[in-house]
Amino acid sequence: WTPGSSSRSTMRRLSPRMAPKMAGAAAAIGGVGGIGVKSEEGLDERYAAINSGQAAQQANYDAWVKTIDGPGMTSAAAAIGIDVNLEEGSVSYAADFESKRTPLDFDLLYCRHGKTTGNTEPRVYQGFGDE
Repeated sequence: WTPGSSSRSTMRRLSPRMAPKMAGAAAAIGGVGGIGVKSEEGLDERYAAINSGQAAQQANYDAWVKTIDGPGMTSAAAAIGIDVNLEEGSVSYAADFESKRTPLDFDLLYCRHGKTTGNTEPRVYQGFGDE
């Protein structure tokens, strides 16, 4: 199912097993033109609703910023090359990120679950005996 497609034609392209699930999902969000689907219908109203909530979102963010240690957060982030701008509410790489990046130099050992001797014994589960 892709945004902007009609649910009827999309249901024909899906496997018989998946079509009912996708139809249910499409109905749950209002079908074609519902939430998450691009459609000209209702777009102005949707943007108006988003815009009407932005003042409350900004007030909530401003209140939250007052509860944290902003300078501490900003300096801790700067120490590792991250720029935290609490006024804008943005996080980005700082200009000096490369020079502060932690060099990674280690060996990685990977053992797929179920492939160790302990996990192949029927009486052992996650390293613990079931007796």
